[in-house]
Amino acid sequence: MGRMFQLSQRSRRLVIAAALACAGIFGIAALSVWQLHHDAVALGDHAASLLEQTARTQAFGNAALAQWRRQSNEIAGGALCALLCLLLLLHRLIQQFEAESAAQASLQEAMAALEDNRSRLARESDLLRNTLAHMDQGLMMVDDQGYIAVFNHRALDLLQLPPDLLAGRPHFTTVVNHQREAGEFQQHDPDLPGNVSKAIVPTTEQVYERRRPNGTILEIRSTPLETGGMVRTFTDITARKAAEAMLCHAAQHDQLTGIANRAAFQERLQKAVARGLCSSEIPGCGERLAVLYLDLDRFKQLNDSRGHAAGDALLAQVATRMRGLLRNVDVVARMGGDEFAVLLCGMDDITQIEGVAQRLLHAIQQPFMIESEPASVGVSIGIAQFPADGTTPEALQRRADAALYQAKGAGRNTWRHFEPNTNTHERRRMVLEQNLQIFS
Repeated sequence: MGRMFQLSQRSRRLVIAAALACAGIFGIAALSVWQLHHDAVALGDHAASLLEQTARTQAFGNAALAQWRRQSNEIAGGALCALLCLLLLLHRLIQQFEAESAAQASLQEAMAALEDNRSRLARESDLLRNTLAHMDQGLMMVDDQGYIAVFNHRALDLLQLPPDLLAGRPHFTTVVNHQREAGEFQQHDPDLPGNVSKAIVPTTEQVYERRRPNGTILEIRSTPLETGGMVRTFTDITARKAAEAMLCHAAQHDQLTGIANRAAFQERLQKAVARGLCSSEIPGCGERLAVLYLDLDRFKQLNDSRGHAAGDALLAQVATRMRGLLRNVDVVARMGGDEFAVLLCGMDDITQIEGVAQRLLHAIQQPFMIESEPASVGVSIGIAQFPADGTTPEALQRRADAALYQAKGAGRNTWRHFEPNTNTHERRRMVLEQNLQIFS
C-alpha cells in the first residue's frame, strides 16, 4: 500500500505535472485561442474599422481627389504660367545676351579703333619728334598762358639758349629776359618790332630779320594761334644774306676790277642829279656835280701784243689807282672795255675838278708792272658839270663823252671840259683818223 501510495504519489505528481502541463498547455492554447480570438476580434474590429475607414477614406479620397484635381489644375496653371515666365525670361536673357554680345563686339571694335588711334598717334608723335629734331628751322610754341609748350633743339642752337632753361617749360618772359641779359637786343635795328624785346605775343603774323651778336642773321616768323599763344620759327639766313650781298655786289660792280659797273654808276648819277635838283630849289644850296669820262690810250696795242690776261691785269691796276685818288663820296666805275667814268659830288670849284682830272691823268701815265714787266698807257678825260652842262643824267653822260672825244682830238693824254659849240661828229672823225694813223 505504501508502495501504491508512493506510486500514487508519484503518479499524482506525474498527473499533477501532466495536469499542470496540460493546464499549461491548455492555458497556453486557451491563451493562444484567446489571443487568436482577441486577434480575430481585433482583426474584425480592425477590419470593420478598416471598412469604416475605407469608406471614410474613399469619401475623403474622393474629396481629396477633387481637391487634388483642383490643386493639380492650379499647379498645372501655375506651372504653365511659370513656364511662360521662364520662356519670357529666357527670351529676355537671349536678348540681353545678344545685346551684350553686340555691345562686346562694339566694345572690341572701339578698343581696336582706340588701339589703332593710339598706334597712329604714337607714330605721328614719333614723326613729329623726328621732324622737330631734324628740321632746319628752330621752332618755339607759346601757349595761351604765355608758357613755352613746344620747342626743338635747333631753336636752342640758333638762339644759344641753355637746355636747362627750356626744360622746365618756362614762361616766354623768362626766355626773353635771359636773352636781354645776354645782350641779345642791344644792337639798334629800326626794322626790329618793338614787341620783340618786350616778350609781347603779336596778334597778327609778323616776319622780320634780326642780326644776333655773334653775326648770325635770323628770319623770325611769329604766327598767332586761334586759341591764343603763337608759333615762332627761326631760320638761319646768314648764308642766304651773304649770297644776296654777293649777287647785289655782282650786279652793281665790275667783276674784273671790283669797282662800280655801268648800271651802278647810272643809278648813283641819277640819285645825285635828283638831290642836286632838289637842293637847287633852295637859294645857295644847289649841289655841284661833275662827270668824268676816261678812255685809255694805247690799250689795244698792249692787249693785242701781250694778251688779254695782261690787258685784264692792267685794267684792274688802273681801277685801283683811280680808287685811291678819290674820296669815299665819289664814284668810279668801269663802263666797259677800257672806258671808265667818275662822279664827283659836292665840288663847287672848277679848279678842284681839274685838279682831280690832272691827278688821274698823272697816275695812269705811270708805268704798271704786268707779269713782272712794265707796261704804259695814257688816258684821255672828258668833263661835264651839273647843272652847267646838263640837268639830266643822260645829258651829262652824253656831254662828258663828247668832251672825251675833244680830249682825244687834242692829242690824247689830256683832259677837256665840254664845249657846246664843238661838232661832236667831226671830233669823232678826227679821232678815228688818228687811230688809223697810229695802227698804219
